[in-house]
Amino acid sequence: MSAQNLKLSFRSYHHETDSHSHRHAQLVLPLAGRLEIEIGGRGGWVHHACAAFVPPGVTHAQSGRGENLFLVVDLDSETLEGAHIEQMAQLIYVPVSPAARRLIEFAETSRHGGQWGEALARNWVPLLFDTLLLDLRRPASRLAGLLAAIEAQLDYAWTTSEMAMRCGISVSQLHQLFQKELAQSPAAYLAARRIGRACEELAWTSESIAEIACRVGYSDQTALTRAMRQATGTTPAAWRRSSHAVAGKP
Repeated sequence: MSAQNLKLSFRSYHHETDSHSHRHAQLVLPLAGRLEIEIGGRGGWVHHACAAFVPPGVTHAQSGRGENLFLVVDLDSETLEGAHIEQMAQLIYVPVSPAARRLIEFAETSRHGGQWGEALARNWVPLLFDTLLLDLRRPASRLAGLLAAIEAQLDYAWTTSEMAMRCGISVSQLHQLFQKELAQSPAAYLAARRIGRACEELAWTSESIAEIACRVGYSDQTALTRAMRQATGTTPAAWRRSSHAVAGKP
């Protein structure tokens, strides 16, 4: 992939933008906080474990709340190989592996250290895309598309039947694949991710517990409290107080 005709910018979002499109492709990478985004009618979130790819010409809109920071990579379609666009466009919401996460954090560290510049960016962008695409090509990433969809839509009423359909396999094969790659059932994975996201939201946002509960897939605050007490031994309110105390927040 050529690194010409690219633009990188660090952006924060504090309001909802109108639907729009552009001729270039765009990759939105998480640094801090969360961004709600709809791409071509598919809604989801950009957060620490999930990036978003906007294909050229596709309508999209986004909305940010609270403290957030994202690294946005704008690329002319001519600089991306067709296979790259096709692979990214199939997912839209792209899993951020530990290796990709380190590259994103390197960009943020370089920016703070005053080392981030055009020359560094031109070497960093191809490496990032190669890392993201390599993760998608690995055999263990057979669940990658489904896991990215789950991360982007934790509030969706996921069933094992729909998960299996997303992967193009039977329900029994889905269970076998989850056990092989993640050592847990689909339901257990979904429950763990919902609790994990709720804990992140409680620690880093000031939104109400009821709102967080609905956003991560629980019917109400009571349901989240029950699930958190069972999984962590504490309540959402207690978790928030403890997290704020550790971080020195009021």
